[in-house]
Amino acid sequence: DICFAEYIPYITEPLCADMAAVHYGTAGKAHVPIVICAKQGVAGNLSHVRGFNSWLIHVPGLKVVSPATPRDARGLWKSAIRDENPVVILESLAAWVGPPEEVPETEELIPIGKAEVKRRGSDVTVIAAGETVRLALEAAARLAGDGIEAEVIDLRTLAPLDFDTIVASVRRTGRVVIVHSDWKIGGFGAEIAATIGERAHAALRTWIRRVAPPNLPPPFRRELEEAFLPSVDGVVTAVREV
Repeated sequence: DICFAEYIPYITEPLCADMAAVHYGTAGKAHVPIVICAKQGVAGNLSHVRGFNSWLIHVPGLKVVSPATPRDARGLWKSAIRDENPVVILESLAAWVGPPEEVPETEELIPIGKAEVKRRGSDVTVIAAGETVRLALEAAARLAGDGIEAEVIDLRTLAPLDFDTIVASVRRTGRVVIVHSDWKIGGFGAEIAATIGERAHAALRTWIRRVAPPNLPPPFRRELEEAFLPSVDGVVTAVREV
């Protein structure tokens, strides 16, 4: 447990250069069954918004998960612990201090690499992960009042990304908004947008929009922090634009 995701740079050398390559480098004979967890986001007066998620998903051999709900967190933790190779769990601070949620008493493993459609819709696909899933769902509920039905995809896993679920949704809706808390430039939203362009270009009715922090160091003043991070209003605006 490295506590907060902003400490990820301190562990990238052993994690990315060594642990992630062991399975491939030994043709599957050796494993590094390690789980690394960190928290990220804003929760009341607790603020650790700087994250390096996109650094990690760039590394072959690493699995990266980002649960948005208690139920998903438990199921992904169980799958991560059972995995024979490195898994990084990025947890939402907002979920840690948010309202509790009941989870099944029975054993439930959520497969790593499988996204979930949290809300069905026909007009636009909104793709989110971790703490931004709540923003996407709140925005979708608001937009529904104006007759815009947004389909919300919770990635749950950032590496490997579930492009089959993403592409299937885009082919139904023809419009895409991607929401994430990593910096916009070089963020994993750009990878998603590029792959949609490669695999579902003909289905797109307009350009893809990304809602993400600008390429600036995170501010500490609350008013500036709110302007820096993705918001429900920002998602609503992006959806209306497409």
